[in-house]
Amino acid sequence: MTDIKLDRSAIERHAAHLRTASSQTYDAHATAAGINLGDGSFGLMCSFLPPIINACHPDHLGVISSAAGLLSATADALEAALDEVGATDEQVATTMNRIESRLGGAS
Repeated sequence: MTDIKLDRSAIERHAAHLRTASSQTYDAHATAAGINLGDGSFGLMCSFLPPIINACHPDHLGVISSAAGLLSATADALEAALDEVGATDEQVATTMNRIESRLGGAS
């Protein structure tokens, strides 16, 4: 039999770190959404940049938003997995206790 041990607190800490990263990424998205480069932003020599940057800006915002969503979804999945493991452990313990009591207790 394989002995698998999960450090629940380490996984909970990791999920919390993912939530923090997700929140910070959403903050970055909000900040980036406020950027609007006008034609005069870079002067005459670099005036070609705003149209290029502004054209890519919606795609960049989408990527940042997706990253934040994925971080949050990963935290949700970790927490759900921990809940499932806990529920399974409880079911196994209950079943083993029933078996033990039917066999007349521990030997």
